Amino acid sequence: MVCTSLTWLPGLPAWAQTPEQLPLPADTSTPIPDVEISLRAGTARAMARDAESRAVPDGRLSQIQEAYPGLQQRIERLLDQTEALLESSGSTILVREVEKTALRARERLNRWIRDVSLRSAARQTDVQNLKAEKSRWEQTATLQRPDALPPALQDQVAETLSSLLQAENTARAARDSVLALQADIAQRQAVLESIILRLHGEISDRSTRIFSFDSPPLWKAIGSGEGRLEDLLDQVGEAARWQWQDLRGYMVEEGASVSTWLVLWLGLATLLLYSRPKLQSWAQKDQALQAADLLFARPVAAAAVIILVLGNIIGIQAPAAWLATLNLLLSVSVVYLLLGTLPRAAHLPLYLLIPGFVLFQMVNLAPVASITQRLAIIALALVGGAFCLAQLRVLRADHSWLSDRFSKLLARGLRLGLLLLAIGLISSIGGGMGLGALLIVGTSSAIFAGVVLWVVTLLLRFLVRLALVTDLAYRAGISPQHSEAIRRRLFRIISATTAILWVVFALRGFALFEPVTTRILSMLRAELSIGEISLALGDLLLFLLITWLSIKFAAFVSFIVGDLVLPRLRMPQGAPHAISRLLRYTIIFIGLVIATRALGFDLSQAAIVAGGLGVGIGFGLQNVVSNFAAGLILLFERPIRVGDIVELGATGGTVEKIGMRATLVRTWRGSELIVPNSQLISSDVVNWTLMHDRRRIEISVGVDYGSDPEVVARLLTDIAINHPGIDAEPTPQCLFMGFGDSSLDFQLRAWAGAAKCLGLESELRFAINRKLKEAGITIPFPQRDLHVRSGPAKLPDVIAPD
Repeated sequence: MVCTSLTWLPGLPAWAQTPEQLPLPADTSTPIPDVEISLRAGTARAMARDAESRAVPDGRLSQIQEAYPGLQQRIERLLDQTEALLESSGSTILVREVEKTALRARERLNRWIRDVSLRSAARQTDVQNLKAEKSRWEQTATLQRPDALPPALQDQVAETLSSLLQAENTARAARDSVLALQADIAQRQAVLESIILRLHGEISDRSTRIFSFDSPPLWKAIGSGEGRLEDLLDQVGEAARWQWQDLRGYMVEEGASVSTWLVLWLGLATLLLYSRPKLQSWAQKDQALQAADLLFARPVAAAAVIILVLGNIIGIQAPAAWLATLNLLLSVSVVYLLLGTLPRAAHLPLYLLIPGFVLFQMVNLAPVASITQRLAIIALALVGGAFCLAQLRVLRADHSWLSDRFSKLLARGLRLGLLLLAIGLISSIGGGMGLGALLIVGTSSAIFAGVVLWVVTLLLRFLVRLALVTDLAYRAGISPQHSEAIRRRLFRIISATTAILWVVFALRGFALFEPVTTRILSMLRAELSIGEISLALGDLLLFLLITWLSIKFAAFVSFIVGDLVLPRLRMPQGAPHAISRLLRYTIIFIGLVIATRALGFDLSQAAIVAGGLGVGIGFGLQNVVSNFAAGLILLFERPIRVGDIVELGATGGTVEKIGMRATLVRTWRGSELIVPNSQLISSDVVNWTLMHDRRRIEISVGVDYGSDPEVVARLLTDIAINHPGIDAEPTPQCLFMGFGDSSLDFQLRAWAGAAKCLGLESELRFAINRKLKEAGITIPFPQRDLHVRSGPAKLPDVIAPD
């Protein structure tokens, strides 16, 4: 049933599909009716032809059949190399190379077995369908009837049976051939698995013997004449030929990938060359681009560094010869870039990188535990120590091209590298080749990786700055304030990523990556039991990681959607903020669901947990939940939106942010007022910009008795009409409000934008005061009449108490 279902999947290639045919009946013993023989004969012969055409090996199967003998020979060589390496002693460098070759061969066999399995399943389906159809036609041909079939129909039946039989034999032969290839590939997979297991065990065993003296001291080895020059050259030549064969095989297998990397390098170099003339104009927008000589002065080398680093990361399982070629180009590109960027005093350490890299490759190519390898390791330690001393001298003289924090951290790392190189040098001379090679090779790898990744960090930072000041970024709505926020986040991501990569490369150089990852995985699989609940530490950390990533990703998406995308669309005020907030809550909720599933909880029992939490929420988190619910109401109903001008009692201001628990209002005095969301829902709030952004200005004016009211009203109205900030509709008007104690009271009413009403009121009062003075109309002071009544001539005597 599985094989049959594969043939009907949409999108499969032609070799995996059966021809269109009439549905086969469940009972194949039922003969075909006479009236259907002609129709069914054509369909059956078409089915036979299609099956025969699919029996011919397609391009992929032919490619596998042609390449399989070569892979067989490689597996045999791997087996011989494994036997030879297991009998030798020394470092694990060559053992790791053979293991990487075996892993690549296993990956290739896994791809082949998947492709061959699909094709064998398709051919098995053809055989079953042809067999069933042939059985139906045989029943039709052997049926004893009172009235025999006409000769024409008999000929059709015989011809159809012959076609089906031939097609069945062809499909069966093709199926058997593919199944034989599939079985042979499976046997080779088993051989590779055994090789990989033996190599992995040997690596682990040799890693535990690094503190033993596995070779005689250097002076004794040289004095004894161990290792003639001819023999060493033969061994080096044999290792070089072996790596050359491995490199050729890798180039054949990954030719398309190599072409892709070349195209990417050319494309990036072209982009940087195209951007060079625009650097001056872009530097005016971002002053940091003025220091972009590292990127723009030598763009071809800069593009090579980025592409080669990516190639090292992705092709970590590539042959040593391929990685050596990439790293040689990478070292030259890095040195070429830094020579044109760093001060002249910092050039000496750069000159030591190339010979150090050459010695590093000699250590890998030289025979294990030979005099040549020991001398190469000692020379590598000396060159590495010279690099650390020279770099420390440069830092003491001038480290203005580095931040203070990074320069201090770099100085500590260089001193630690000196210590490790010294220990490795003494161990190599004294006879501890395992420990010496581990410390010297590991420290050198860490130094190379640190220099390269530091350059990559600078390049990526310049690329980010460049991308954020281009015209495309401005057309996308990325304003300077937005670009600064994006830049800070991307810089943090770049720094964190390069730091993690350096740790990985350093651990691999010290042969600690696998032991450390194994130990970490074992710790993560440890379970903590609380009653009947068991939680693995890895699941708990995965829960925290997914939750943290969902929060960060939600914030990033909310920023992009709310600040860059939605404001460019025609939407009501506050709608972009509401949509971005809801999107943020949705992403966080989905992340929490995924994190909960990763923790191992059954979401079907969430109702029970929610019921238990409801009691706690009802007592302890009531205010928090009510504020969160009120925030959702504010986002959905939008009675208050970001940017609205509101009044809360005696306090007014502009809404800056509607959060999960509270809303931030910036008052007119500049202070920030934090208002719980539930208060905005339950209390009276004046929103001046809910339905429209217009507000009526009311200014009360009193003039002296004796002034002409009509003249005053006309004068006040003209002041409002002629002011550019006042709306023409509704028309400003002046009302005679009444007779006051000291003045004739008027009120000027006009409409204007709510955001500028306070300033307009002040400007109108200045204009009114000026116009009234020019017209000779005075604004009176409050007047009070004091009436003094006459009293008795003599005050009564005070009656003394008894």
